[in-house]
Amino acid sequence: YNVILCNSDYNLERERAYIEVLQAKQVDGLIFIPSSIEIAHVRELLAKMRGPVVTADRYTPELAADSIIADNRAGGRLAAQHLLALGHQRIGCIERPKYLPHVQDRLIGFREVLEEQGIVIPDELCVRGGFSFEDGVRAARRLLSLPNPPTAVFAYNDIMAIGALRAAREMGLHVPDDLAVVGFDNIPVASFVTPQLTTIDQPKYRIGALAVELLIGRLSGEIEGDPQQQVLDVRLIVRESSDPARRIGSREAKTD
Repeated sequence: YNVILCNSDYNLERERAYIEVLQAKQVDGLIFIPSSIEIAHVRELLAKMRGPVVTADRYTPELAADSIIADNRAGGRLAAQHLLALGHQRIGCIERPKYLPHVQDRLIGFREVLEEQGIVIPDELCVRGGFSFEDGVRAARRLLSLPNPPTAVFAYNDIMAIGALRAAREMGLHVPDDLAVVGFDNIPVASFVTPQLTTIDQPKYRIGALAVELLIGRLSGEIEGDPQQQVLDVRLIVRESSDPARRIGSREAKTD
């Protein structure tokens, strides 16, 4: 098979235009990462696709298609359990500007664990982020400028979390002594920023590989029947942004 890659960059008009192009080229199948839970702008186009459609990284209830996703809810729970174990009680959240089920699941899992411990996140500690590092900086500044700021921040993805690291540094805060930060995704740069970012690792390669396997299985007829949804495990990667013991200085001190 030949592969055509299209990046809508969360632009719904561009997303529709790309699907129109792919439909015109009569592609055999489509692996689709929707920009929004609302697919009205592409519903008819997807229904007319020549071959099967598989969604990856997120699911869309309106679309009867196979899907491969990470266990986002479990990831949110892992993040909350980690921060609570470190003694944090006042925790801020950076949310996504658009509603998507997979992002919402991360926050649902996070809130569940806190509520199980009798902790309810007040509205002032939940702010909307965006899609860029700068959006993460702005969102974190709002949290850290509160009269009673949080001692920890959980961001819906690593880009927002890295923005929070920048905001903390610009405001004279030390991470993780003054503020712990946890992201989600484990993008490559997460282990290269300073301090290194604690995050939830989702199996990105596995999601892509299984999406291709499902698509080819549908094309070959080896996979038949109702749409499948496969949910893959995630794991917590603890790094310097949340755990003082993992800072380079702390490790050197222990060595001495």
